[in-house]
Amino acid sequence: MFYDLDSNPFWDFSVRFYRLPGVASACLRLQTSLGLDVNLLLFSVWSSTTGAFGLDLQGYKQLIEDTAPWHHGVVRTMRQARQTAKAGHPLLSQSEAETAYRSVLAVELGLERYEQLIIIRAAETLEKPLALTGPIDARARRNMDLYLEAQQVSTDAEDRAALDTIASALLNDGA
Repeated sequence: MFYDLDSNPFWDFSVRFYRLPGVASACLRLQTSLGLDVNLLLFSVWSSTTGAFGLDLQGYKQLIEDTAPWHHGVVRTMRQARQTAKAGHPLLSQSEAETAYRSVLAVELGLERYEQLIIIRAAETLEKPLALTGPIDARARRNMDLYLEAQQVSTDAEDRAALDTIASALLNDGA
């Protein structure tokens, strides 16, 4: 299947799912505490709902490698610009600073959308050796755990609670 900006079910899922209670704060917690790429985290969740991307540990490692240049060089750079813009500048009025911030935020979201396109296209090229079976929240936890293992990060109790929040949100989403 060919995915583009106008036909990307991963993006559609992410926009809807991220707005569910607790999901945004859980994702941002994991981004801040573990340095995770929220888009790859959301991919691990979304793919558990589709059954189309049964990646193993090697698949997640390859996906990280394939997307890292864009994520680190473009998305993170724009995120830093947004955070700087949010602080404003002494020579800008509050209204001007807010307008600048919203402009940078819009660009950042657009770049995130392109990152998701990169992720789904990269995933299409990988082998999918694992069958996704069992309850949807368990599939999501398996995928998130594989992503965490591929990132070589260790979690604490708060991180695990954030992962639980994300997995539980799937049950409430009806995905």
